Amino acid sequence: MDKEVTKLRLKFILILCGFGILCSVASGVVVYYDVSFVRSLEQRVQLQIIVNLTLTMAFVLIIAIVISKAFVRLVRETDELNKQLLSKNEHLAVLSTTDELTKLNNKRAFMEYIDIVWKQNHRLKLPISILMVDVDYFKRYNDALGHLEGDKALVSIAQCIKNQTKRETDFVARFGGEEFVCVLPFIERNETVNFAKALVAKVENMKIPHPASEHSEYLTVSIGVATVVPDDNYSYTRLLNEADKALYMAKELGRNTLVVG
Repeated sequence: MDKEVTKLRLKFILILCGFGILCSVASGVVVYYDVSFVRSLEQRVQLQIIVNLTLTMAFVLIIAIVISKAFVRLVRETDELNKQLLSKNEHLAVLSTTDELTKLNNKRAFMEYIDIVWKQNHRLKLPISILMVDVDYFKRYNDALGHLEGDKALVSIAQCIKNQTKRETDFVARFGGEEFVCVLPFIERNETVNFAKALVAKVENMKIPHPASEHSEYLTVSIGVATVVPDDNYSYTRLLNEADKALYMAKELGRNTLVVG
């Protein structure tokens, strides 16, 4: 945009130079035909025309200068406004896909991502895994220590999950409440299981005290895992349901564990 403003300014300068030259020529003619040498009525008329033309060109020159400055100012102000609007739109886009508490992606971002990566893996015939992660006995934790401590715990667990992902294609989101979701494309089931096992251990090893847990003195998570190579008869909604069922089974088995659907 700055280059465009510069080009416009150069054009205006050229126009103003043209007007200046014309005014100079007209002024020279006036000097040449000095009034003392004017004899005939015809010469007087010609001189008057030249004088009027000179005044008109000078007036046009002034107007052109004023308009050019106003136009350049308008272009700059418009450019600045567009930049501000673009910045605000980008900020709003980030807010609309980010969980306010944990700063992870939110459920909306997850739905957008899984739709894209599912189509890609379907085309490439490569596996994709979903992990549903739930904090064990989290309601009891809130009841015992309060919601502020509960929020701190969620932020810590969210960061732990995020740190567990290593590849750019790995995706983590807060699905809702104390539940998180991971999308791991392009890796086989055994690699996904190893990832989930490590995550279960890392969360417990953070040693966040849980005064009301039935199976551990610390906060823990349960994980449901589901892996599939997408095809025309299988949707990502079904894969998500399989991971959710596996999570339910992990809860039934005593928590602080994982189940593969």
